[in-house]
Amino acid sequence: MSIKRFTCIVVILIVSGITASAAQDTQDPEQLKNEGNLLYEQGDLDGAIAKWQEAIQADSTYAFAYNNLGVALYDKKDYEGSAAALERAVELDSTYVKAFGSLGNAYLALGEYARARDAFTRALDFEPRNHTTLTNLGNACLALGEYDNALEAYDKAIDSNRNYAPALNNRGLILQRRGKTDDAAESFRRAIRADSEFLEAHINIAALYVTRDDPDGKFASSAIDYLLLAQKLDPSNTTITYNLGLCYLKARNYGRAQKTFTDLVKLTPEDPYAHYGLGQAYAQSGAYDLAAKSFTQAFTLDPTFTNARIAIDAANELRDR
Repeated sequence: MSIKRFTCIVVILIVSGITASAAQDTQDPEQLKNEGNLLYEQGDLDGAIAKWQEAIQADSTYAFAYNNLGVALYDKKDYEGSAAALERAVELDSTYVKAFGSLGNAYLALGEYARARDAFTRALDFEPRNHTTLTNLGNACLALGEYDNALEAYDKAIDSNRNYAPALNNRGLILQRRGKTDDAAESFRRAIRADSEFLEAHINIAALYVTRDDPDGKFASSAIDYLLLAQKLDPSNTTITYNLGLCYLKARNYGRAQKTFTDLVKLTPEDPYAHYGLGQAYAQSGAYDLAAKSFTQAFTLDPTFTNARIAIDAANELRDR
């Protein structure tokens, strides 16, 4: 199960009491920076960016303005621009811990995981117990396939803040990957206890339970419970609805599976997998004619859907017996 979302917490640093030298005909860069901060807090990203760019024009060595500019560009999803501004910030101030953390976030968003790892490592030189930075370091290592390093970073984050849900969740993913399913499940449960609205942990523990041997349906029932909670947290998430339907199938609750996939077909009528899931629910309950119609719809929407083509023939054969 892949990680759904790297937690990249970006902090805007507001610094007062530092006055940059300026010519009499040049605006005060610190004042411009502070004006930008106020606009940022009010949600005016473009206005804030303009002020920080003016501050940089007034003083091209003003690291704080470069940092804040990088944060705002990140918020606008201009990750290349964000990285460029933050690189300049840490070039000007090699001890600027917040800028290193923000730079790591920008690199993560760009998929430059090795550079993200290095930036987070640099930030940790100054704040070695920062649980957010440790978690983001783990995320970068995880993306690089450096699982031992990732697990070490998550463990340190949890040691620093035992209730930090993102670290607990991502630690569970590595343990699951290594076949330590009981430990992984406990890590996901700890994430949920730490933050009952942490969506990814609900989804991940449900996925873990679905993959386990389950002759009596116990794990499928638990997966359903977690997915129902996830659905309350994100009612419009159709992937959760699809997985819920699959869990109902595994739990042999074909009525609920039909209802779930029917709802999904209404939400995503062009999704062949929604129709295929509904066909499975019909077939398992013996409604082969309806199953064949659903499988046919899935195949019509996606002519490369080989399983749907096979399922049509199987449903028709069972119907005609």
